[in-house]
Amino acid sequence: MSKRILITVGIFIVGITSFNVFNIPFLFDSSREKIEEKEPLNTIEDSIVKKLMVKLNKKYVGVDVKTTSNKELVIQVVGDEEYLKSVQIDMEFIAKGVIKDTELEDYIVVFKRWDWIGNTDEIINKDHQLILKTLMKGLRNYQIVDHISIDTHQFIIVHTSIKDLDKNARKVALEIEEKANEILQSGKLNSISNIDSYKIKVKMNGKVIN
Repeated sequence: MSKRILITVGIFIVGITSFNVFNIPFLFDSSREKIEEKEPLNTIEDSIVKKLMVKLNKKYVGVDVKTTSNKELVIQVVGDEEYLKSVQIDMEFIAKGVIKDTELEDYIVVFKRWDWIGNTDEIINKDHQLILKTLMKGLRNYQIVDHISIDTHQFIIVHTSIKDLDKNARKVALEIEEKANEILQSGKLNSISNIDSYKIKVKMNGKVIN
């Protein structure tokens, strides 16, 4: 009887030992998976920042985005204080839309002026900032003008809050186009050698209406 008990206990011990030995790799695999789950956080943060950069640079020239350890989402803008104030509301709206329901949702959006460093890029952006600043001042009486941007094809895009595309909307769009061209040819931008190559587009909800 005692032999049977000893054999049974022996088999039980061997079974437990075998189970633990065979499961050690799984324990390590499990802990490795937990580590791997934590590692991509920086990559996720970078991808969110990159997505925001793409969205902002579609509408604006000279913008950089970064995060800080204080949970700040810093948007750096090339231009003076006046220009920064003119684009801040729209940029913040875009930023909050991108970070919503993400790891950066609780980050505070902070704006800073950015002194662009470079050669050719510096010249291009100084030209663009001068154009944008001059047009924003010249078109400030048009309350439907939200903001102005310049794309890579030298189209100056006047973004408006016009909602209904009717005859009156087209009339206003043409007035804005005419006024913008008048500003470009006024002599205030003579320092820009290729100013005649810029063309005006007036947009409503992303669609050209002039």
